[in-house]
Amino acid sequence: MSAIDLDYAMLHKAAQQMEKEGGSFAKHIAQAFYVADSTNMETLVRAFDSLFSEYYRKYRRAQIISIREDYENACDRPYTRGMFTNEGESK
Repeated sequence: MSAIDLDYAMLHKAAQQMEKEGGSFAKHIAQAFYVADSTNMETLVRAFDSLFSEYYRKYRRAQIISIREDYENACDRPYTRGMFTNEGESK
């Protein structure tokens, strides 16, 4: 996935994740992203494509883990892979 393909909301989530988990460089890139105009924002995303992509993936992973934990807490049973698919049906 290329960061340039992400919409603004996704890039913003990536920047938030950079601030939360990143080192000082990633945190400064996130802060620059917040104050950039649209031209400079695009320049930042293109220049640091791998950084934005990496932190967006980390955000999505954290989101999935949170959903699983919420499910487990609500149902008092562990989430197992494939439990929401039609595994028993013939294809």
